[in-house]
Amino acid sequence: MQKLLVITSRIPYPLEKGDKLRIYHQLKYLSQQFQICLCALNDAYIHPNAEKELKKYCSEIHFFSFNKLQIASGVFQAFINGEPFQIGYFYHASIQKKIDYVVKKFNPDFIFCQLVRTAKYALNYPQLKTLDYMDALSKGTERRIEHSSLWMKWIMQTETNRLKKFETKVFDAFNTHCIISDEDKKFIVHPNNYKIKVIPNGIDLEFFKPLAIDKKYDLVFTGNMSYPPNVQAAQFLVQKILPLLKDKCSVLVSGAQPVKEVLLLQSDKCIVSGWVDDIRTSYAAAKIFVAPLQIGTGLQNKILEAMAMKIPCITTPLVNASLGAKESEEVLIANTAEQFAEKIAYLLQHPEKAKEMAEKAYLYVAEKYNWQQSTNELIKLILNQKV
Repeated sequence: MQKLLVITSRIPYPLEKGDKLRIYHQLKYLSQQFQICLCALNDAYIHPNAEKELKKYCSEIHFFSFNKLQIASGVFQAFINGEPFQIGYFYHASIQKKIDYVVKKFNPDFIFCQLVRTAKYALNYPQLKTLDYMDALSKGTERRIEHSSLWMKWIMQTETNRLKKFETKVFDAFNTHCIISDEDKKFIVHPNNYKIKVIPNGIDLEFFKPLAIDKKYDLVFTGNMSYPPNVQAAQFLVQKILPLLKDKCSVLVSGAQPVKEVLLLQSDKCIVSGWVDDIRTSYAAAKIFVAPLQIGTGLQNKILEAMAMKIPCITTPLVNASLGAKESEEVLIANTAEQFAEKIAYLLQHPEKAKEMAEKAYLYVAEKYNWQQSTNELIKLILNQKV
């Protein structure tokens, strides 16, 4: 069995963030083809079950933690070098030496890096290398500029410009490349960006399936509630959309690490749950899933999960650009608060239409978004590399 070294910017467990979810399921199926050594960077608490869970798929696991002092030093160094701040956040010379030792000892046939944040660690290795851009990080940062405070606009613009250059620069250091959607692919500015392979996310239909529980809420929105696009979407839902419904709707905002701005949304009409052990209970407790995301990139796992659980969904053109669902058949699309309110009211008043749309959405994600199929395409990409 050939050896694959995987480098990630986070420990892929628990699965409360999109990048963790993606690589976790990829590891599951990659392990059927490769002997895997996982090198995961870490700036947070390590879940007590993380190593046990990941050993199901990896023959070797290495967690490389770094502290706030290292982060500050790395970000400062990136500023001086003209690199993106998040490259400085994740790249540390002391960790490079440790990964160098692991690579020498493990002697992989292939190297797989998730996100450009990790690319710098693999630049000088002679092995065949694949980079999963996952999202166009530069575009995601650019979309945040408009919604940033005055003093943050300069930082976001600087980071956008640096990320665009870095995404282009590291392209040539890797033999093959992949990304989550065609929409993100076009934002990687490189003359050979057409060679980037689209590897979509999947959905675990054995896990995410309809649950027969009481519908305590009219609306639900889920996600990591410290992630700025999710924070902005939650605020838009509660502060802009909900008042247009004359306070007749109840909302559940559910997800890990809610920041102060999200916690302040709580009221008799809005419950902020924070972390839940089983996110399916949040989806199943509501009549409609609403994802009013105006910024961000990539394919939103949350909408795949809601569709798999047969919850009718309303989202923005931005989200559906990557999802590709049929408007008015598999999903409803809205942009303004007024449009969202109108479509929410329509589904609440026409439960038969909501049910019909949810059934079609389920069939759509079941056919198109499959972890086994998408990871098989990733395996082919890795194995068919040429120097």
